[in-house]
Amino acid sequence: MKAENKALRHELILKIGDLFSQHSEPVPDDCPCHICAKVREVGEELMNLEEECSEKRSPNHAYQYTAEEYIELSTTMTDVEIADLWDITVPQLRAYKSNYQLHSVKKGLTAEQKAQLIAEVPARRANNELLRDIAAEYGVSANYLSKLMAQGA
Repeated sequence: MKAENKALRHELILKIGDLFSQHSEPVPDDCPCHICAKVREVGEELMNLEEECSEKRSPNHAYQYTAEEYIELSTTMTDVEIADLWDITVPQLRAYKSNYQLHSVKKGLTAEQKAQLIAEVPARRANNELLRDIAAEYGVSANYLSKLMAQGA
């Protein structure tokens, strides 16, 4: 769930609690007061938010795309970018790739890219950047990047 949705969810839950605390006794199911109607309204809004967020991150969401679409995208984009485009998480994209036995088309790096990476990584690591984030920018795995760094050292 995105941060702004989490904040909205928290706000809605607090509103429901505040509205219920205005009642002085247990609330009957058919209460005609304006408080109960408002609680129902806020509760429905919260339910809609929860449904919307769960639909967006459904593991099956990636399966609406074909393997050919993934292959086409992977020639120009990293898995992180594809997952963001498809509105799924990277682990969900990995599961999708595993299911269809797919691999990123852009597998290797040119000699210039390798040299640039070997020169660039130590400085970026000094700025507390994670190896996996740096690797994702280049479309390689963190394992591949760490092996490359070991060879270059």
